[in-house]
Amino acid sequence: MHESGACVEGGVDILFTSSDTKEKIGVAVKIKQQSKDIKQLNELLNTDVEKKLYVYINDPTKPFLNELEKLKKKDKSLSVS
Repeated sequence: MHESGACVEGGVDILFTSSDTKEKIGVAVKIKQQSKDIKQLNELLNTDVEKKLYVYINDPTKPFLNELEKLKKKDKSLSVS
């Protein structure tokens, strides 16, 4: 099952819940992230889900990429693609 839209907050665009294990996976998606989008990334990291996935389409700005690299080291539940 998944939820999306305004009902999913905390930096999560789509929330998946496994019907078998009840594990929650939060997904945030950006097309062209910039420094101002670091807030959403931090909100995702503070969300109470077992796995976090951050997906971006275009290359991020250098400040965003630097922050993303720091946060990946800090929170092992974060995957980026």
